[in-house]
Amino acid sequence: MSYESLIAALLEEAEAKRRAIVGQAQAEADRLLGEAKRTAEDLNRQAEVWLEREIAKERTAILGRAMLTARHIILQAKHEVLDLILQKAQEKALALNGEKRAAILGALLQELLEAAPPAHLKVVANDRERATLLPHCQGRGIPIEFHSREELVLGVEVEADGAIMRNCLSSRITKAKPELIMELNGLLFAETPASS
Repeated sequence: MSYESLIAALLEEAEAKRRAIVGQAQAEADRLLGEAKRTAEDLNRQAEVWLEREIAKERTAILGRAMLTARHIILQAKHEVLDLILQKAQEKALALNGEKRAAILGALLQELLEAAPPAHLKVVANDRERATLLPHCQGRGIPIEFHSREELVLGVEVEADGAIMRNCLSSRITKAKPELIMELNGLLFAETPASS
């Protein structure tokens, strides 16, 4: 065999090996590319699932905050309505005159006198109540003082043996306010079943 045919045979063999290596490399590259595509698709699916979960969480959080804010606004509005109702009731009570006012003041004074120790009594009231309370106290021989204290309008204070007891509209409203608010809330804002 001549050198030329030997060289040609070697070149042919080298070309065949090159094609085989290139074919194997191409097949490996195709396999790696396919694997990379599948991995990328899996990562995309995982990212989409994660993103959907995060969006759902954020949506839930936003809705929760909005509902909480709405409840707070409704609660604040309810308190304002209830406070306005109590204020109007107090204004109407303070506007009472004549026999109704005298009956209320007499009853308030009587409650305190029954609860107070009998010795060393003194009644304290607002100047506005002078005409009504003065006869009550003078008839019983109880000393009374009049001041311009607003908390004693439509009410009285009894001092007995160093103890001070107060019975007036403002203290009664303060004492009864939680229960009144619950009652008014039930009456005004209770949800009624929808009619069929």
